Amino acid sequence: MSWRWEQVFILEWPPSNGEFKRYMMKTILISGISKGIGAHLASHLLEVGHRVVGIGRQGNDNLEAHDSFKFYPCDLLELDSVKEVSKAIGKENEIDLFFHNAMYTPKHKPFLRYKDEDLIKAFTVCSASALTIINSIVTPMRKNKFGRILFLGSIIQETGSVGQLAYLTAKSSLDGLTKGLSLELATSGVTCNLLLLGPVETDKLKDNLSEEAYENIKNTIPTGEFVNVEHISGLVDFFLTPASTPINGVTLPVANSMHLRKL
Repeated sequence: MSWRWEQVFILEWPPSNGEFKRYMMKTILISGISKGIGAHLASHLLEVGHRVVGIGRQGNDNLEAHDSFKFYPCDLLELDSVKEVSKAIGKENEIDLFFHNAMYTPKHKPFLRYKDEDLIKAFTVCSASALTIINSIVTPMRKNKFGRILFLGSIIQETGSVGQLAYLTAKSSLDGLTKGLSLELATSGVTCNLLLLGPVETDKLKDNLSEEAYENIKNTIPTGEFVNVEHISGLVDFFLTPASTPINGVTLPVANSMHLRKL
């Protein structure tokens, strides 16, 4: 039997305004929830009362302590495993929104030093696994006349980047996937959109960069500010509301105007 929440009272989006509105609690599937954006988003959604399902190689102890969280271990590089686990997710849950956050990121290097497996792994995790998962969860979305698919892309799809060819081309494939799915699902109440993220201020960003490198990146952002994880959570909150229904097949830069500047 599928697990689906009944209608209850929760805070109107954004939750901080203190007013209540009647909404259906949602079940959100997130790929890549062990840390960073995925972990923060999952924590936020649980906090406001939604149910979260995670898929990926590694879980998160803090999330797994929550009664409304369920984790399905799966290596997204292994498509046979992805297919099997996705079927289990689709059978046991009615997913309302799929947030595809997982990615395989090869080390930075010139394209002449890339191996075939670098490209294959990047495309497998970024696009092939996503489509496999969607195939297993979209039927209840169509039946319920409500569903949301959000892909996490990168602003370098617009600006280009040196030394990240596998990452760049794999992320760029999400644009075609977004447009194709949005048209095929257009009459079903299911929307598909792509978020192009600029640099996101996370602990990982700070830990992996020198102070000079951190400031250099910050100086490339027209607003002088990084995207933060709260911005992303707020967007997901919005896409869970009926007001987001007309937004379909859109590639949305979330990058403080970086898409308007060549790096």
